[in-house]
Amino acid sequence: MIYNFINSKLLKKIYKLIPYKYNLKFRNNLFKFLYFLLPSNSLEFEDIKLKRLIDKNYTDIKYSDIQIFDIGAGHPKIHSNTYKFHKKGSSIVAVDANQDLLNIYKKVRPSDTCIFAGISTRKAEELKYYKLEPWELSTTNKEWYRYAVDKLNANLIEVLDVPSKTLEDIINENYDKNKKIHILSIDIEGTSGEVIKTYDFNNYKFDILVIEKDSLQSNDLENNYDIQLEDKFNKYFVRI
Repeated sequence: MIYNFINSKLLKKIYKLIPYKYNLKFRNNLFKFLYFLLPSNSLEFEDIKLKRLIDKNYTDIKYSDIQIFDIGAGHPKIHSNTYKFHKKGSSIVAVDANQDLLNIYKKVRPSDTCIFAGISTRKAEELKYYKLEPWELSTTNKEWYRYAVDKLNANLIEVLDVPSKTLEDIINENYDKNKKIHILSIDIEGTSGEVIKTYDFNNYKFDILVIEKDSLQSNDLENNYDIQLEDKFNKYFVRI
């Protein structure tokens, strides 16, 4: 019932009535109460599903043994796949192109590594970032931006130039080989599949991948991953 309310058209209409600069504060206070009543901070219980996959496929794993790369991290609590892991001692590398969200992130989760960047498939100094309301639909993909505005009734707040990094650069700079389990979660509207296909999995191993749904299949990945779960928004790959 609570999740139906979170995804309801009524709540989306309320968001649109609130100016953008106050919207994040409103959501933060609302969801602080709602998530107190829920076992998960994720939109589709992704955090619970991740923990179940770890327990199913690996033994004697503590939260402190886990490192998660959260690409397109968004808000530190609202619809977060990693907040529960953060609270229990996992190492989180959070990447997002929304500076407003990262400012909140640094205050709420100061022990995490926060990186302000858009993810590109090639070396580039900057990317165009289409900042939308709701912020979950913001993107660096022009086609996705047009789709979100035309079909999903998103509102364009502004277009910004943001720093650009490749997925490989971020992983090279932050991968902790001392951790037993490495998880890669990617939710960057319109480009998740494109980005993951360009990454060389021979360099660094990831045990579990959580990838925003698109045309990505297990045979697109080089290290013999198997799709073990699928929900409304994501596919969950486990390394065989």
